[in-house]
Amino acid sequence: MLLCAVAVSAAYAEPLVQPGETAHVLLGITPNTAFDISCSICGARGTAISDPLGFLSFTLEHDHDQTACIICVGGGNDGSLTISGHYVCVVSDVSAAVCWQTNEPATSQVFYGPTDLYGNVTPIFSSLTSDHELVLEGLSPLTTYHCRAVSFDEFGRGAISADMSFTTYPLRPAILGVTVADTTASTATITWSTSTPATSRVEYGTGAGYGVMTALDPELTNEHTVVLEDLDPETLYHFRVLSTDSYGQEVKSPDRTFTTEGAGQSNIVVIYEISVGDVGPDEATIRWLTNFPTTSVVEYGPDEEYGLVVADEDYLTSHTVSLENLEASELYHFRVTAAEIEGAYAVSEDMTFETPLSDLLISEVTVLESTPSSFTVVWSTDRPSDSQVEYGTSQAYGSATPVDPDLAIDHTVMVNGLLPSSTYHFRVRSEDAYGCVVVSDDQMVETDSNEPPPIGIFGISVSDTTTSSATISWWTSQPATSVVEYGLTDACNLVTSEQAYVTEHEMNLTGLTSGSFYYFRVRSQAVAGNEAVSPVSTFSTLEIVDLMPPQIPSGLTAVPDGGNVRLHWNQSGDPDCASHVVYRRPEGNGFFTELASLAWNETSFVDREVDEGRIYVYAVAAVDDCGNESALSSHATAVPGSGEGGRLWVFPNPVRDGTTIRFALPGSDMGGTRYTVLMYDATGRQIDTVAEGRTESGVATAYWDGTDSHGRRVASGIYFCVASCSTGSLRTKVMVLR
Repeated sequence: MLLCAVAVSAAYAEPLVQPGETAHVLLGITPNTAFDISCSICGARGTAISDPLGFLSFTLEHDHDQTACIICVGGGNDGSLTISGHYVCVVSDVSAAVCWQTNEPATSQVFYGPTDLYGNVTPIFSSLTSDHELVLEGLSPLTTYHCRAVSFDEFGRGAISADMSFTTYPLRPAILGVTVADTTASTATITWSTSTPATSRVEYGTGAGYGVMTALDPELTNEHTVVLEDLDPETLYHFRVLSTDSYGQEVKSPDRTFTTEGAGQSNIVVIYEISVGDVGPDEATIRWLTNFPTTSVVEYGPDEEYGLVVADEDYLTSHTVSLENLEASELYHFRVTAAEIEGAYAVSEDMTFETPLSDLLISEVTVLESTPSSFTVVWSTDRPSDSQVEYGTSQAYGSATPVDPDLAIDHTVMVNGLLPSSTYHFRVRSEDAYGCVVVSDDQMVETDSNEPPPIGIFGISVSDTTTSSATISWWTSQPATSVVEYGLTDACNLVTSEQAYVTEHEMNLTGLTSGSFYYFRVRSQAVAGNEAVSPVSTFSTLEIVDLMPPQIPSGLTAVPDGGNVRLHWNQSGDPDCASHVVYRRPEGNGFFTELASLAWNETSFVDREVDEGRIYVYAVAAVDDCGNESALSSHATAVPGSGEGGRLWVFPNPVRDGTTIRFALPGSDMGGTRYTVLMYDATGRQIDTVAEGRTESGVATAYWDGTDSHGRRVASGIYFCVASCSTGSLRTKVMVLR
């Protein structure tokens, strides 16, 4: 296989495709436009026409026995590749999964971005498949994105989906301030905060593997408190906290520890979250937390003998101690001591910090902007300091800007009153609050001339093309007027203009002829009179075609019929309806797949390829004579094998750790019915309420974790699960093995 570089020319003159690529899609080009395609290596040529949405697709094929590549537009075989069932199936705060199907095995690629101009594209996944799923990563939270799916089959035929949009979830919660608020010989109180409302749960145990989980507190809150009970005295416990927001996004804290008190023992002081901050050449701040109000003592010095002490006798749980009169660029050792009011105390391990150098450092000196009479210079320092620039026509300088006394790390100074087209020497100077001064090396800058700079025109595009109008957009490098010359010949004898001086230009052409090929060029003039004119480009207006999808079928029902499911719906009311398509999605599957395509007058179907006890969701769409497909109908749900009397399944059964309970309630139409799921022991005593709620379809699923209503694991034995509603109840035996 030869590696060929391809040039596509029409409104573009530069190569758009990299060497070695075979299947290509160009996005955002002039719609309905003929493009010349040529290989700059072997000389092969071809022609392709972009589609009405501004996409152009083609492939390169090159056999070992050939001397030139073959450029294929729209594929190398009869027929066409089509995309269906496209949608965004999974969304999180920073990612999303795009799913679609093709009628033939094909490659997978997605264009995406914050607008329908996209701007980002995934790599091409060359494995050929009919069911496609690509994950978009690195997205911004709570942001709306647009995307389109692209596929090529083995013959090079391409297909592009319609535009899709989705919105990412808000940023997942952050866990803050995890604290052991109180401990006794048998209990511990854990508190924490989350940045957004979330649930509360604690996982704990005597090792880092934990092993015990508290019952879930489903209340969404920012402040969380969980009490751990039945602990062993004088025992070290590991724990971490878990919170889940309303979008199902779970976060976990790092591992932490606490030690319970001994039986009859006084309070045990725990010191944690020790940190060093605000470190300067002669100062530092030590912060820590305690589980009880205690005094605050910091011992510090150049070694582990310390020698210096700062103390605060106030009883606090959040401690802050400032160390002053330190030496610059020195390593300090320290430890903290905390004593509670009854005499119990704790001492931390030895820790260290280092004060910074007293020398002020300067970096990244850059000329940000130059004009005929001024230039702007920026630089950075490693700590806050003032700002000044010395300048002149030689290294003797001779002039300086006034000192900006504001102490900052990032500095910006403008030098004014200069001559045009002249070379100046300059250096920057900063002084910090400690009197440390730093001066940069000499640098040079040349001021601009008085002649107006040439205008650059770029980014010319045609959008919003209809049967009688089109919008021409472009950018200029400086504010300028907007003129579009256009017509049915390259003479471009029609003109529309706007005299406002802007850098972003948009002109709407109206009164155009449908299905026609137009020539155009843009012209912009700046305030100084300098002007720029673009080369001639082309676009085509749309022809009037039927793009309206048919009416959505209504009244879909799904009824279990023994081991099958019988579907029925009302025919689409559009006279050009050509067929109905039946879709199915099993429980736990993220997207629908096509089940059957039926004639326009068929309004029923029996699904025989089902498993008893599994929940299936169905939908129907209509397709017209032009291939336009309607949106999916309202969904219908059924459980094969349930019957009019309902049915209750528990699996796995016997139960070791937990089991799934699925039930179809008695009655043919149980939409909106309230239900409860209860567990009883062999004596008939209720031990747990597994679930209660309202089902919209007569079908529901619950999970029993093998514990009673107090969160305790039940013993091995026979239990009974009962699902009840207003029309009756279902009952089955459950065996627990430990």
